[in-house]
Amino acid sequence: MKRYGRTGIIITVICICALSFIRFFSNSEAGPEAGALLPATMPGASPTNPVELLPSTVTTANLPASDATEDTKDDEELNQQVIVARLNELFAAGINHPGVQLQAIERLIRYLKDIYPDNWQDHVFDYLSRAFPEQVRTMYDNYLKLMDYKQWVTDNYNLLISMKASERKDFLWDMRRSFFGDDTDRIWEMEIRAAQLDRSLEEIDNTQMPFADKVNYYLVSLDGIYGSQAEAYRRAYRQNIIDRFLTLESVQAALRRMNAEARHEHLTGLRTVMGMDQAALDRWSTLDDSRDHRWENGRAYMQARTRVLSQAGGPDRESRLDQLRREFFGDEADIIRNEEQSGLLRFSGQRIYGKN
Repeated sequence: MKRYGRTGIIITVICICALSFIRFFSNSEAGPEAGALLPATMPGASPTNPVELLPSTVTTANLPASDATEDTKDDEELNQQVIVARLNELFAAGINHPGVQLQAIERLIRYLKDIYPDNWQDHVFDYLSRAFPEQVRTMYDNYLKLMDYKQWVTDNYNLLISMKASERKDFLWDMRRSFFGDDTDRIWEMEIRAAQLDRSLEEIDNTQMPFADKVNYYLVSLDGIYGSQAEAYRRAYRQNIIDRFLTLESVQAALRRMNAEARHEHLTGLRTVMGMDQAALDRWSTLDDSRDHRWENGRAYMQARTRVLSQAGGPDRESRLDQLRREFFGDEADIIRNEEQSGLLRFSGQRIYGKN
């Protein structure tokens, strides 16, 4: 009997605990007061922010205030270290040049806007002082000038776009000098050099001289404009430099007058004096031959196409054109047909030797 009595007591206790447990969770989902039932040791718990118990879901926002603050500081310190290292890698070698300083500032601003979208301006001086402590005063002064200049451009945008190109250019240069003083020409020296190169190319195009002499004139112009940096400039922008020369109408006219052998010789000579090695010259030679064959084939197709179109129309004319495309272009026939249907005749335009 005592054993059964003890069992009854245990069962009764279990039932009471179960009822209490059910009542507890019923209350926790009943309303706003339920939040008070969450244990104080559960960080981030609230009626609208139930606590996730899986470790993988714990973030800085779910940590106690002291831990969250510490993690935020660690993240900021890591960001700062990475950005400072990157700025030094990109700009330290030439940081005394005002143009390089503005490039570094522009890059820093992009970084800061990503990290501190609401108050990135507040961090500029701190990051500059860590990245370039010896130049920080000058750089921060240039940063302020840059912000003022950009604001002026924004405020006067409608005025600027209403001007003629030459008038706008002169006006911008005057305003740059008013903001940056004696540093203006050094800051925008690449733009100045690009304008000088444009004028040299225009002179080359308008000068009556043989192809080889035009190439030599071009080289002398590059050396005069870029000075000690000319070789580095040619190395960095070699293909662009060559392409700009080849797109001159007088240069193309000279190449069109040459036979294939002479044209190959002159193009190889141009690429050689611009610094291409033998492997690159061989690749270009192969590409030139392939392009020559493609254009010869394309022009022969255009003549045959013209003959078909000049004949009386009929339901079979399109099939004759399809057959013609297959004969000349093989697997590319459908591409050529689609281009023609959209109004593009690939081989009807003027070829630019050395480029296509």
